[in-house]
Amino acid sequence: LNDLCHSIMYIDALRVASLNDPGTGMTADALERLRNPRCQPTTINDDVTATAIELYLNLSHADQDYVTTINSCACHLSPDDNEGFPSLYKVKKLVTELSGIDPIEHNMCINSCMAFTGLNSHLLMCSICSEAHYDPIKFKQSGGKEKVPRAVTTMFPLGPQLQALYHDPKSAEDMEYCRQQTEKMFDEL
Repeated sequence: LNDLCHSIMYIDALRVASLNDPGTGMTADALERLRNPRCQPTTINDDVTATAIELYLNLSHADQDYVTTINSCACHLSPDDNEGFPSLYKVKKLVTELSGIDPIEHNMCINSCMAFTGLNSHLLMCSICSEAHYDPIKFKQSGGKEKVPRAVTTMFPLGPQLQALYHDPKSAEDMEYCRQQTEKMFDEL
């Protein structure tokens, strides 16, 4: 009966869900980009910025390695270019602005059982494995005031990803392939 009540609560929450809900984790800028995507293709004419973005994308799962790699690569640049090499923060922000894809972080169970978001955001323990949501030592030492999640997951919303694909003429054409082939098959019938 508990599972049924929980399911009904989720269904009710989905019925009234909105992009404006604070639980979505979307920033005002991300919502604006989602509702009003750019219409022109993006080009980067600055070699230093293009290099920084390429390094970031190739090292996207290794933020510490990014700084080390940047330092070793930057020595090959002229001193003038080296001064303009963007920081990790600036590169992340630039990639978000150029792609329109703003990553969203949510706390999650340390065993990956569930995310502490939406109806589960207030829980102190995982409802599946009973592991603590927050670092138990910091939580206890602070009297429940310091809430450091034990695990965080990053999500990339589908809407901005599709917009980014349609933003580029070649990928937009590729995405239309299935529809075009389906129409062609129906025409031949």
